[in-house]
Amino acid sequence: MDTFALLTVSDLPLYIALRMLFILVITLLVARVFSAATKNRRKEKLHLRLLFNIARVMIYALGIFSMLSQLPWFDGGVETLLAGSGIAA
Repeated sequence: MDTFALLTVSDLPLYIALRMLFILVITLLVARVFSAATKNRRKEKLHLRLLFNIARVMIYALGIFSMLSQLPWFDGGVETLLAGSGIAA
């Protein structure tokens, strides 16, 4: 089995932790890029600030749900939570 397949499908704690760390880094990177891209527009109107904050919370929530879905005992629960909240149909 090659390294990529071992990293993506293995249930060993080390590989689960590496996948969760990777998702955390990607989530923080996406949130930072989104904040930098909307930096000038955040100071305008109140409804735009609210919209940008909601979008930022959604980015973090998806990252946290993705991290939890890597744990074997949270696998089905995260899918149910995402489907119930309307994020994943």
